[in-house]
Amino acid sequence: MCFYVKRHLDYKPNITPTYIVMREQEAVKEKEREREKELKEAARMKEVEDELLAAI
Repeated sequence: MCFYVKRHLDYKPNITPTYIVMREQEAVKEKEREREKELKEAARMKEVEDELLAAI
């Protein structure tokens, strides 16, 4: 019989799990949606201000 001891345990995954990749992609998409919403809101507020100034 032959026995040996493994000195290094290299069980690290070579790739990132897909659920982590998907979660990161969703976070990026959500930030983009929030940014677009803020830009639309700012544009709408500017239009309202312009209309108010034009009415005066």
